[in-house]
Amino acid sequence: MHRVRERLVGHRTDEQMNPYVFIVGCPPGGRRSGHCRAWILEVYLNVIEWGEGLYGVEAAAERYFGVSAAQLDARQSALLAAALPDPRRSNPAAPSRYLAARAAIISARAERVRLDRLGAAGRTGAQAA
Repeated sequence: MHRVRERLVGHRTDEQMNPYVFIVGCPPGGRRSGHCRAWILEVYLNVIEWGEGLYGVEAAAERYFGVSAAQLDARQSALLAAALPDPRRSNPAAPSRYLAARAAIISARAERVRLDRLGAAGRTGAQAA
C-alpha cells in the first residue's frame, strides 16, 4: 500500500516526473518521517529540462541568473518556480508579464509560510521558557 501511495504522490507532482518516481521511489525512512514529497520534488527539480539541453535547477540558475542554485535570491527562485508548468517555453531571466505575476504570487505565499514558521518557532520557544 505504501508503494502505491508513493507512486500516486509522484504522479500528482507532475506528469513529466512520473517515470522517475517509479525508478527512485522514496528515501529510506521517508514515508515515516514525511520527507517523501520533499525528496520527490528535489529529484524532480534536478531532472526536468529547463531549456534546450538544460537539465536541473543548478544549470537553470547558472544559465538564467549567473549564480548557483544555492545563491538564488527569493525573486529569482520565484521566477524559476513560476516557470515550472512549462520551463522550456518560459524565460525566467526575461519574464513575461504573466510569468512575473505568477512569481509575485509565489513570493507572497513563500513569505507567508516563512512568517508562519517563525511565529510557530517563537511560540514554541516562549512556551519552553
